[in-house]
Amino acid sequence: MDYTGENNSKSYSAFCQKFLNSNVIPLDNDKFPGFIGENPSVPKVLLFTDKKGIPSIFKALSVAFENKMHFGLVRPEHDEVCKKYKIKSFPKILVVKPSEPKPKEYQGELKYREIFNWLNIYSETFVAGGEKSASDKPWLLESIPEFHRLSSDDICFKKDGSLCGILLLESEPKD
Repeated sequence: MDYTGENNSKSYSAFCQKFLNSNVIPLDNDKFPGFIGENPSVPKVLLFTDKKGIPSIFKALSVAFENKMHFGLVRPEHDEVCKKYKIKSFPKILVVKPSEPKPKEYQGELKYREIFNWLNIYSETFVAGGEKSASDKPWLLESIPEFHRLSSDDICFKKDGSLCGILLLESEPKD
C-alpha cells in the first residue's frame, strides 16, 4: 500500500495507526461483568478515557501482553463502571483482579515504555490458571455478596487491612 498523504509526522502516524492490531475490548455497563468474570486469574487492564477511538499505545500494549492480561476500554458514559472504580477524571489506567480487594492505579507518564514496565510487574505477579472461574465463585461479581462457607475467605476472612461487616436479614436484599 502506498502512502499518498501529506509529508509530515502527524499524517504518517494517522496512516500507520489504521494497521495496528488490537486486543482491546470496548466495554459498557452490560459487558463489564462478563469481561471481569472471565478467566479470573488473568488480570484485567482498564483504560478509562474520554477520547474517541482506541489509543495506539493501548492497542500496542494489548498485543504485547496478549495471553497474559486482558484489556478493556471504558468511556465516561458507562457511569456504573466509572462509579464502581471512583473514576472522576480521564484518562486512568487500572489493573483489576476480581479476587483482589482494590485495583492498582497507574500513576506515571502516559508513555509506552513506562506503562509497559508497570504492567509487566503485574503480568508476572499473577499467573494464569489454577484459580476457580467466576462461575464457581459468583460472589466475586455481586455488589452485596452472600456470606457462606465457600465465600467467607474471599469476602471477609482473608482480606488484610479490611473491616468486615455482616448484615443479617430475614430475606434476600432487593438491589
